[in-house]
Amino acid sequence: MKFRVFILTGVLVGVASLAVAQGLRYESYYDWNFLGSGARARGMGGAFLAVSDDGSALTWNPAGLPYNEGVQTSMNWNLVHAAVENNPVGFGEASDNLGSVGYWSFIAPMTLREHEFVIGVSYYRLQDIFYEDGIFASFTTTTGAIDVVQNVDTRRRSIGSLAAVNILGLGTQITSNLTVGGGIHLALGDRKDQDFFTWYSEPYEYQGITFVDSLLMNMTADVDYSGVFGTLGLMYRGDKWSAGLTYTSPWTLTQQLDYQTFMQSVSRDIHYDAMEAIFITERKIEIPYSIGLGGSYQLTEKLLVALDYQFRKFKDGNISTQQTEEPRENEHEGIPNPASAFTDFPTSWYNLHQIRLGAEYIVESNYGRIPLRIGFRNEPMVSGNTSGTRNNLVQYYNIPVFDVMVDPGATSDQNMGFGFAFGTGIHWSQIHLDFSYEYTSASSGDSGDYWLVTSSNGHDFSRYELAGYDREYKLNQSRLSLNFTGYF
Repeated sequence: MKFRVFILTGVLVGVASLAVAQGLRYESYYDWNFLGSGARARGMGGAFLAVSDDGSALTWNPAGLPYNEGVQTSMNWNLVHAAVENNPVGFGEASDNLGSVGYWSFIAPMTLREHEFVIGVSYYRLQDIFYEDGIFASFTTTTGAIDVVQNVDTRRRSIGSLAAVNILGLGTQITSNLTVGGGIHLALGDRKDQDFFTWYSEPYEYQGITFVDSLLMNMTADVDYSGVFGTLGLMYRGDKWSAGLTYTSPWTLTQQLDYQTFMQSVSRDIHYDAMEAIFITERKIEIPYSIGLGGSYQLTEKLLVALDYQFRKFKDGNISTQQTEEPRENEHEGIPNPASAFTDFPTSWYNLHQIRLGAEYIVESNYGRIPLRIGFRNEPMVSGNTSGTRNNLVQYYNIPVFDVMVDPGATSDQNMGFGFAFGTGIHWSQIHLDFSYEYTSASSGDSGDYWLVTSSNGHDFSRYELAGYDREYKLNQSRLSLNFTGYF
């Protein structure tokens, strides 16, 4: 009986470990490149820092705002198809479709003390989040002289978004060729994490009685995002070429996590009451400063080419998590009290160096001006292949439970993907309709062994090797954007 209590406690702690792994692994798979919005800019691969002459300038380079004349509003709708391919231990493919308003802006000119400004507000998506992962493994334990086959099957699924509201953006002209702009942005969003965990034994006999031990656990986390950051931009525009420079301030992305847990177990024909646990905690992710440099050149009256470079200093960043109390031995009431202290977890993330290249060609027709756009960019990820390291998944009260032991001596390289885009539309004097399609793909790989550490009252009880794995994780995303812009 005591052994089973230890196992149940260990499994409970294990699933909590997977559920709140402090972002050291699963959050590294999200897209931290934080591109701006607008079908025109995205159809050019995001090479827009030296162009930014429409309402989406609020999300790229606010110094482009003065090149907008009159009052205008713009709205963008996105349909994202996100898919992952992952096979660490018996886990396959997963995908979902995410439709949303990806961007909205309103800009207008104003005069202050005889100086002209262009001001605006906007809403835009920074991330569309989709993640799914899992482990299936069997291992053998011994109770007395009886070998019992144990099975562990767990899944994690995350869906959500991170957006920003530009509550005040403005730009103005300094000289005939030089403009400056800035903005204040409020980050907001939400995410839902769902964990499904089952543990069960194959039927076994003990003293003439057949037993089947099992545990079913579901955990749901509602995550709310918040944060504040600022942007500054400069733009120089000549007859044929333009240059843009942007700076985004460092900021803290705060996540408030509201966990709800349900567990039901059966052990040696003794039914434990269902355990429900609810607790709230916070996680803080350091988002570093970003510097962008772009250039564009008007090759002909109809052909524009643009090139951007963006740097984000994620290396040596930190994630801190508010800790909670550990449930006491033989008590099944749940996680009792949140604590105010935060524990730091260095990320070992990589800096992001992104290059974006795009072009736009204008076709004059009897129906209106038809732009043709194409773009390409690399997709750097903050994570690297984890071979050669030991990755402890740490649960809410900071005790390693599921260990990932990987092969020593291997290299650890930054994961890098790519993206390409194309777009078109039709422009009339007061209405612009634009369309873009983007495809991005990135992958990583590692190999090693999964281990399970069971515990009782916070003390390691035993360690079991679950399975070896040879992992390749792929993220593929397709984005369809439709954009309306009206000039008044």
